[in-house]
Amino acid sequence: MTSSTSSSEAVKAPLPGRSTQLRHLGKLLLRIVLPLIVLGAVICLGLDWVVRDQLIGQTSTHGANKLSRIQSSHPNEIPIFGSSRALCSYIPDSLGPDYYNYGINGIGYAVMDIFLKQELAHQEKKTPIILNFDFLMFGYQMGDLNSYLPHSDIPEVRGLLKRNGLYGNYMRIPGIRYYGSIDAFTKDRLNERLQLTKAVTRGAAIEKAVTSADQMARLVQLRKDSVEHIQPARELVDTLLARIQGRPDRQFYVVVAPYHKSYYEAIPMKELTLALHILEEIDALPNARVIKIDTRDWPDACFFNTTHVSMLGAQKMSQMLRDSMNSE
Repeated sequence: MTSSTSSSEAVKAPLPGRSTQLRHLGKLLLRIVLPLIVLGAVICLGLDWVVRDQLIGQTSTHGANKLSRIQSSHPNEIPIFGSSRALCSYIPDSLGPDYYNYGINGIGYAVMDIFLKQELAHQEKKTPIILNFDFLMFGYQMGDLNSYLPHSDIPEVRGLLKRNGLYGNYMRIPGIRYYGSIDAFTKDRLNERLQLTKAVTRGAAIEKAVTSADQMARLVQLRKDSVEHIQPARELVDTLLARIQGRPDRQFYVVVAPYHKSYYEAIPMKELTLALHILEEIDALPNARVIKIDTRDWPDACFFNTTHVSMLGAQKMSQMLRDSMNSE
């Protein structure tokens, strides 16, 4: 009799109310989901630290590393800004003890201006500034997207990424922003560490490989068969002129690093004249000086291709630049 009564009472016991069920569900979720969220955050922050500090931070030639470096003041440093032609043409050790190469593959003046603005923000600095001149430099090209992944918090970087249709909100999330790019950062770190193809020194990456005579002849013929159009964005030219005029206390050297003579032959005369006029505008400023490295008599051995020098060419160019700057 007792057993039957107890069984009947158990069956008739009321189920927990909806609020109670939700409270139990919330506790369950807290026990499971919250630890997962914390674990995910720790993993993302840890991954971000590894990529930012152990890969990017240890790869001096990477654009992301250079964007980090330029935000700090280096009182005696003489910076060199430009594209891959700056990266492989200027040997800081040959120029002097205080030079640093901030060249980045594939960039135009819009990116150079981000560096220049950061450099000029250090009001206490009075050292000269070297800007490498490319005939195609006055554009918005950015090169490798990986250079900007840690720096989307810089307004100018974010604006340029958006202008080029490259910005994504994931770039603001630690760890997640490097998804799909860790292999590339690792490869860049290993390449710099081993220095199999390039000699690395103070931001510069000088080509070790020697282009064969046959290969160089083919590259020269391809260049002669092509037309190189120059279409500078005037607003970027004006921005550079304003930067130079805004710091009369600093000397700017705008250097035309070596091009193979076949490159000049591929530029229509009207467009070459336009580029030379821009150089004249720059040279007319009291605190700016244009330096053209005359390469008309240079042998092919001084070039890696028609727009970049070999190690021999970089050594020759750096010596000529040093002599030119010291002759003042």
